[in-house]
Amino acid sequence: MKRKLTPFLENIGESTVACLVAMVQGNLFAVSLTHWTVATRTGMVAGAFAATAVLLMRTTVRWRIAITLALVTGVVDYFMHPGMLGPGVTEAVVTGVGAGALSLLVGALLSRVRRHGSARWLTRSLVSHDRSPRPCSRASAFHGPQWRTR
Repeated sequence: MKRKLTPFLENIGESTVACLVAMVQGNLFAVSLTHWTVATRTGMVAGAFAATAVLLMRTTVRWRIAITLALVTGVVDYFMHPGMLGPGVTEAVVTGVGAGALSLLVGALLSRVRRHGSARWLTRSLVSHDRSPRPCSRASAFHGPQWRTR
């Protein structure tokens, strides 16, 4: 059950965020309750259609899932509300591309977390380690002691 529910929730979240950002044209300070309502409705419909399409395709290839989500989100966004960004279809295209990009990014991050078992890889890369040089085990008589870093 969890395996089938997780992609559904991921698709809803990615579609909702992409729709919300495109609606306010990147100005997150302009987000209102109306924006949230429209974006959530669009995200739920697009996420449901995309998750169903991915299940029917029986694919786990990340870029295929992202393209499917991008296409479905663009079409659903076009029919759910009028665009305010350029011509009528422009906002839907931007929303679809944003959903696809978010799908690739979130998928890459989640697969890395699943592979390593936790988010330790992220904290390990953010914490600076001692980078002082240490002598090598072999010292050359002609070149003096050789130094290496970790």
